[in-house]
Amino acid sequence: MNFVPDEKIKKKEVPYFEDVTKESGWAGQTTGKSEDALKAEISTAIGRLGGIVSSWIPGSFGVRNGFRIVFNLDGGKPGRIDIVALPLKTRASQSGYEAKKQQSIKMALFNLRDQLDSLWRMEQLVPGFFGLLPMMLANEESTIGELFIHGYDASRLLPSGEEDFIDAEYEKE
Repeated sequence: MNFVPDEKIKKKEVPYFEDVTKESGWAGQTTGKSEDALKAEISTAIGRLGGIVSSWIPGSFGVRNGFRIVFNLDGGKPGRIDIVALPLKTRASQSGYEAKKQQSIKMALFNLRDQLDSLWRMEQLVPGFFGLLPMMLANEESTIGELFIHGYDASRLLPSGEEDFIDAEYEKE
């Protein structure tokens, strides 16, 4: 029997760029780094995690601007990171819109860079941790992380059981 909640689960509220502060836990809203410098730092951070960035695709996700970052692991396994800026209160027709839009995008990139660096540190500290796993493509459309968020049955990612499993131990010489 499926569980049916009494109330619909509210989606997460995302603050406007103009409302976030360092004091409320946000970082990067006043970064002076250029978009290109941040993208280079992100590509380097993905490289430290074993990925190679193949493209940066600018676009929008609803009213929010951002990028789709496409990468591959050294072995060719594809991955994707969709990064979106916080929405703006300022509208496109208002003065200062382009500057705020650019600063909001740079803030998103700043935070992504920091998180990727944190994932690298976790790989050093937690045996078996693989930081890029949630961003790896499970199929042509969805990342592993997206499947989990949407309630995908994780056992479907495993082989069907018809394949042979090899149980082995590895000793480092």
